[in-house]
Amino acid sequence: MSDRFKVRMWDSKYKKMWDSSNDGFLETVFECLKQQLAFDDRLKVFEKIAYNHQADGRVFMQCAGLKDKKGTLIYEDDIVEINMDEKCIVLWDEDDASFWLESTATGERYPFYRCEIIKVLGNIYENPELLGDM
Repeated sequence: MSDRFKVRMWDSKYKKMWDSSNDGFLETVFECLKQQLAFDDRLKVFEKIAYNHQADGRVFMQCAGLKDKKGTLIYEDDIVEINMDEKCIVLWDEDDASFWLESTATGERYPFYRCEIIKVLGNIYENPELLGDM
């Protein structure tokens, strides 16, 4: 599978990140994602499987399809250090259908192609202390 099509899921109830390193990842995350998509789309055909996982504190994040300097995959909601010696959050913009980097210091947004991502520092769920006073 291409890195671009990988997903992970934060479960706030159990304070656990589900990704490809977890046993049962595919069954757990993809079943939840399938149910959430059916819920979001309000598809009558899938009414029996539709469930709002987001209401239960589960957050789905897609992979940007890129890696940092050490080879770590970059996901939505990651906190990264970019070439301007600045911390940013990786965001998905539905209107632009693209990933952006938002500075934790200034709130300014940068397109991915204009920045070199030095390293993934963590993510907003497991490492909120990296956000500082944001």
